[in-house]
Amino acid sequence: MVDKKWRSNQTAEEFQAQLHADPEWVRRKAERDAYWKEVEARYREEERVLLSELKAVGIDAPSIDVLVKRKEPYPQAIPILLRHLRMPYSDNFREQIARCLAIPDAAYVRDELIAELFKEERAPLRENKIKNVAQGLACAVAASTTEANIPSLVALVKDESLGSNRILFLRRLRRSKRPEASEVLRDLKDDPTFSKEINSWRGAAKKKVG
Repeated sequence: MVDKKWRSNQTAEEFQAQLHADPEWVRRKAERDAYWKEVEARYREEERVLLSELKAVGIDAPSIDVLVKRKEPYPQAIPILLRHLRMPYSDNFREQIARCLAIPDAAYVRDELIAELFKEERAPLRENKIKNVAQGLACAVAASTTEANIPSLVALVKDESLGSNRILFLRRLRRSKRPEASEVLRDLKDDPTFSKEINSWRGAAKKKVG
């Protein structure tokens, strides 16, 4: 068995040569490479269908990753994205779709995003889960929350069944001017799940959480 620990007196080239001399390491690397190649191929096929539908409504994006970063509004994409979010795609692709829905224009489908979030949190862990779909959905719920919806977000941040992804609601609450938001942030500042995030804030945020 080849010692796969890097030693301080080794160069990077020597360490790589050592690894490639181990048949077991080579076999495992080949398996990993094949797996990720398959993941990438599936992602691109799933993406192809979605991008084609988006182009039909005037959104010509080279990739879903680019759409996530797009600053120009794309309200006409929301129904398409929501429908594809519910399809049995790979986890990493569904997470990216959810992140595309993390926009204020998605406020009118916020209840549906919340329903998808609960569904994802309650779903059993899937084999080879790559990305956190629930995390993307939590981002979408937070971004689509209007001031009128703040009481709903307060209820969600208190719901322990949503786990640690509730941290993603905090910054939206921090921006709110509603008293319910300030109150829940004060209540949560000593909670182990939230304390690190809340107590890292400075300036005006410190005043807000007391």
